[in-house]
Amino acid sequence: FIRKAMEYIRGLQIDYYSVHSGCKRDFDFENELFSNPKGKRYTLRGIYENIEWFRNEFPDIKLALENSYPNNNLKESSFLTHIEEIFEVLECNKEIYLLLDLGHLKVSSVVLGFDYSVAVQILLDTYIDRVLEIHLSENEGLCDDHNLIHSDSLQYKMIKENVKSILQREINVTIEARNQPFEDVRECYLLIEEILSV
Repeated sequence: FIRKAMEYIRGLQIDYYSVHSGCKRDFDFENELFSNPKGKRYTLRGIYENIEWFRNEFPDIKLALENSYPNNNLKESSFLTHIEEIFEVLECNKEIYLLLDLGHLKVSSVVLGFDYSVAVQILLDTYIDRVLEIHLSENEGLCDDHNLIHSDSLQYKMIKENVKSILQREINVTIEARNQPFEDVRECYLLIEEILSV
């Protein structure tokens, strides 16, 4: 699968490939929710081994891991849910990049009990050179709702406050919304475009 994906990545002249960081166990999966953890436990060591394989196979492509969230409030469901684990992975291997999903991080902060704004600012201050993409989607902090952000959203404020660094490093910013009317998506796009066109 990855080798096939690399054909598209190279054909489109994209210099990175992003993936979800993965699950710590096997789960039943229904309506996008995990349940019934089973099977063996997976560790960060497995992720590091996979990254090493990727680096050997595709040395010219950067690999970005997307931070996840405690799916269905299962605190040990996925990797890179807690801010401390995100820091640990970024510190452990300088060749790991981050796809920073602000919606995922918001759910993680509520379920796992860390300060969302502080976590985002540390990531953007300390690891901005390792962030290749940012996903924007609003939620109430309980599940990954994929709602649109608005001018009063904290995510909007964070992008606006860090726009200079985002533009300097040419970080891709993606609106990740579902089941929204086209006009509302367009409005959100124009809102983000306005601050990214400084």
